[in-house]
Amino acid sequence: MTSLLKSALIATIFTGFSAGANALCFTPLIDAPDAVYAVLAASPNAAADLAADAKTKALHGATVSVARLHKGRFLPTPHQETKAWSKLSVGSARFMPLPASAHFDVLPGIAQDGAESTNKIDEIRLAAIDAGHDFVLIYATGSGAFWGEFGGQRLEHTGLVVNEASAAHENGDAKAILVQAYSGDVLGAVTTWAPDMDSLTNEVKSMIEAL
Repeated sequence: MTSLLKSALIATIFTGFSAGANALCFTPLIDAPDAVYAVLAASPNAAADLAADAKTKALHGATVSVARLHKGRFLPTPHQETKAWSKLSVGSARFMPLPASAHFDVLPGIAQDGAESTNKIDEIRLAAIDAGHDFVLIYATGSGAFWGEFGGQRLEHTGLVVNEASAAHENGDAKAILVQAYSGDVLGAVTTWAPDMDSLTNEVKSMIEAL
């Protein structure tokens, strides 16, 4: 992505933040499937249209970005956890951990001095889109999996679109949410009281198969 396009993207996205972080239906500035842009351009309810189609797409050939949050920070996925995600497949869907520096490539103007932004989940969504993935699975443990919280933030502060009945509101030792990267809709969520990766990936597999 050129510097000019990145600058334009930054301006567009942060304008969206002021109106709510789930306002990510922006003018096409990055590489993504033409069909996605066709939906965004043609429908005033593009985010809802994408969310309605997402349950089917998630099971048919999608590559799902995976991102790990710890105390609100987007951290590298440990080697053993990377192996666990790489082994997971649901139908023809595959899971690929995002590099922890991916959001810097998309938003080069954000601070890199250790200060964490309050828009971390939105930065992860943009990194997933930049990687060419329509979906991102974000997971957290410990305080990132408290009641009504995710990744150290209250759910209402994340900018995600979360159904009141979603398991994202539940408590656990670990929590994972499947997000439509463009719209911010939470398509599914799981929590587990066993923070080991086998338990978490099995719960994720069951959740996606039930969509």
